[in-house]
Amino acid sequence: MNNNNFLRLRLNLFGRLIFLLVASYLSCMFMISGALTFFRQDLRYVRDEIIWRQLGLDLRYIDYTILGLALVIIFFLVILYSYTGRIINLLTEIYNAIEQIDDDNDKLIIMSNDLRFFEHQLNTLKQALQRRSREAKQAEQQKSDLVVYLAHDLKTPLTSIIGYSSIIQETADLPLAINQKYNGIVYKKAKHMEMLLDELFEVTRFNTQTITLNQRLIDLNMMLEQLAEEFYPELIKKQLTVEFKADRQYKLILDSDQMARVFDNLLRNALHYSEEGSVIKIALFEQEKKIRIVFSNYGVTIAPDKLSRIFDKFYRTDDARSSTTGGSGLGLAIAKIIVEAHEGTITALSENLWTTFIIELPNTADAEHQENNL
Repeated sequence: MNNNNFLRLRLNLFGRLIFLLVASYLSCMFMISGALTFFRQDLRYVRDEIIWRQLGLDLRYIDYTILGLALVIIFFLVILYSYTGRIINLLTEIYNAIEQIDDDNDKLIIMSNDLRFFEHQLNTLKQALQRRSREAKQAEQQKSDLVVYLAHDLKTPLTSIIGYSSIIQETADLPLAINQKYNGIVYKKAKHMEMLLDELFEVTRFNTQTITLNQRLIDLNMMLEQLAEEFYPELIKKQLTVEFKADRQYKLILDSDQMARVFDNLLRNALHYSEEGSVIKIALFEQEKKIRIVFSNYGVTIAPDKLSRIFDKFYRTDDARSSTTGGSGLGLAIAKIIVEAHEGTITALSENLWTTFIIELPNTADAEHQENNL
């Protein structure tokens, strides 16, 4: 609740309470004044008359005092009823508004002018709760997807391992060349299963604990150029080329191993989804005091509904989820975690057959330089 609004509400209630106390005080003073007037009149007429006659003469003063007292009590009760009634109405309105927070709709809560500031706070709370509810449902759906993906991705290589192992075991006179071939397939499938489990454990570890970064000053230009050279054999197979452009030399303070993993994943994705003979573009430049690293490839336009989930765990854009045609679906999820650990962001765009991943990192080298100069 805004402090100024809360103060106004307190002052409003406090003012009403002061008014009630002043009215009560004046009523008491009126009663005391009436009583004193009665006694003064009583003493004035006390002379030589007998007590009964004296009292009879002063009955009119008693009647006036009782009437005044009755009017004061009625006035006091009216004020008290009005004051407490307003408080009850405000509390009832607040109670009804709070009940609307649980309503599963986008209808805004509307309150009276006196509680307009409270209305804003309740609407903010309602929207936050609805957002958390959607996130919880999405997390539950991701858990279900995780079970399905793991069952499929682990079952496929496991089926091959069991099949080829059975052939090797049951065929005593299997030729040596065939035996070696089948053993090679079993080994390859087992390594693929190991990779899937390693990535699963790693993304779980990243989610359950804070990443420890071993940061140091890194030449980002050299790092990206070396990465492109390491992919040269795979690029040749699809007749792809990498075009790297930077407007100047950049040195940043970051964890080179973790960021290398991010860049490796983005370039591997670009290689996998690029059209044969096309160009993969890598750009490095500064914009709005942020360092931008951009990976772009030509080949496939990713649908908006798939693009919005591209950083979800175990999500792949392939319509056919074959473990031989794509990764485990954890690479981009891990990349997002690593980039955010560096206080950066990663986003994806896709249109006109071009898919672009944009990484934004703080210019840590410049910040460090300015700090050292202070």
